[in-house]
Amino acid sequence: EIRSGDAAEYGDGAYVTDYEGNDGTVTVPRTLGDQSAPVVSVSLWGKGLTALSVTACSSSLKYLDYANNPGISVQGMGACTELEALDCSYGGLSTLDVSANTKLTRLTCYGNNLTALNLSTLTVLARLECSSNELGTLNVSNLADLTFLDCSYNSLSTLDVSSLAKLESLSCSNNKLTTLGVSSLTKLVNLNCSNNKLTTLAIAGLTKLRSLFCSDNELTTLDVSSNTMLTNPNQSWGFDCSYNNISDFDKLQELIGYFGQGSVNPQKVSPVTFYTVIFRGWNDTVLAEQRVAHGKAATEPAPAPPVGYSFVRWDKAFTNVTSALTVTAQYQIKTYTVTFKGWNGAVLSAPKVNHGSAATAPPPAPPVGYTFVSWDRAFTNVTSALTVTAQYRKDAAKEQNPVIYTIAFNANGGKASFASVARAHGSKLGALPAASRTGHSFQGWFTAKAKGTKATAATPVSGGITYYAQWKANAYTVKFNANGGKVGKASVTSAKKSYGSKLGKLSVPKRTGYKFLGWYTAKAASKGKKVSANTKVAKSVTYYAHWKKVR
Repeated sequence: EIRSGDAAEYGDGAYVTDYEGNDGTVTVPRTLGDQSAPVVSVSLWGKGLTALSVTACSSSLKYLDYANNPGISVQGMGACTELEALDCSYGGLSTLDVSANTKLTRLTCYGNNLTALNLSTLTVLARLECSSNELGTLNVSNLADLTFLDCSYNSLSTLDVSSLAKLESLSCSNNKLTTLGVSSLTKLVNLNCSNNKLTTLAIAGLTKLRSLFCSDNELTTLDVSSNTMLTNPNQSWGFDCSYNNISDFDKLQELIGYFGQGSVNPQKVSPVTFYTVIFRGWNDTVLAEQRVAHGKAATEPAPAPPVGYSFVRWDKAFTNVTSALTVTAQYQIKTYTVTFKGWNGAVLSAPKVNHGSAATAPPPAPPVGYTFVSWDRAFTNVTSALTVTAQYRKDAAKEQNPVIYTIAFNANGGKASFASVARAHGSKLGALPAASRTGHSFQGWFTAKAKGTKATAATPVSGGITYYAQWKANAYTVKFNANGGKVGKASVTSAKKSYGSKLGKLSVPKRTGYKFLGWYTAKAASKGKKVSANTKVAKSVTYYAHWKKVR
């Protein structure tokens, strides 16, 4: 079903703006409506069409738009002798024959695969947009009425626009031009010739020029002194001549003052080679494409990791570019810890799980007297760290007849006020035995003789167990009184010793006229007990040197 729109700029007649159907095929009739109005406009942009016939309405059709319908086949174009405007952009076209459409004033065909475009019969064409194709040549010399031309992003090595006296806007960037003659285009307002291979650019006669973009060429000089609208801050629209070989900025000072140093800097260090650096991300998506001077660094784009992945690094360096590069982001899947907890918060397992994967649950380990019910949350699609807790319920039968456990207490070298106690499953330990040991300080009851977990009165009972007393040996001060002699320069020395440890090697004091007999527990001669290196420490004590006078 063809739908007709309201009358618009192409006068009386039918305006086709939509259709209903799902086969992608449209045949436009000669007339529409109760008044049998002839079809003057067909606008079916991006409708998913595969075939379009305008044969029936060819004698009246003035406007035709079938853009953004890739792979479309059009019949009847050659008969549309009244056609004034055509938009066939993004159609996947490799050829386009408009030789019969001699009344065309607007032609939009960008974003196709055109390698050639014959415009020889379009003498009244005023606007041409053919950018982003594969054109190697473009002859516009007969288009005397052309005011707008965009042929950027092609493969043009030459472009003759010298005869286009009415041209106001020219964009020919991103081609392979080595020369561009625009000096005769006195009505030119906008010029974009960036990313070519131009060595000169004569713009002295372009007094109406308001914007100039000529970056990324091979220019050694640029004279804008006569381009008064371009250099007037109140009239200029834009300027960039960076990445050339310009060294004399005297004639660009006004533009630098208005647009800043970035409009002229940086310039190339002659000779300079540029390379294309392509940054690719997930699934080979192009993140950025940069033109980088030899020896310079490319600018890192945002790595854009997909959901569930982390950016790790780029697969190669790009700080000193000396050739064309493709730099690919390296990602790794995120992993999360899923902590499974059981009775009293005990950790049952803590596996690492990849983003989007399922965790494997451990055995729920219900305590005696309880039955496992469920886990408190799902863990089949893990997208963050999780704590999953087992849910239990009491076993009614076992609650009636609780299990009784024996809790033993091992004094571990000391003495305890009681050796064991009976406790029901799930109850608390309650009061713990008092403990003592000669020469030691009691540290508490633990699940092991050394280290282990300390028990308290609130510790829950879940089974029979033995708790061990742990001790810390007391430290005592042992003094050595030289008793009239000296050890070194001191009359009395001392040392800290743990309970039960040996005295170890004993010092030998000196006293003029006397012979040292040993260290004793009493000061008076012939009294006390002699000690040795093997004597064990049991308390703080003072030992005395005994002497015998030498004749």
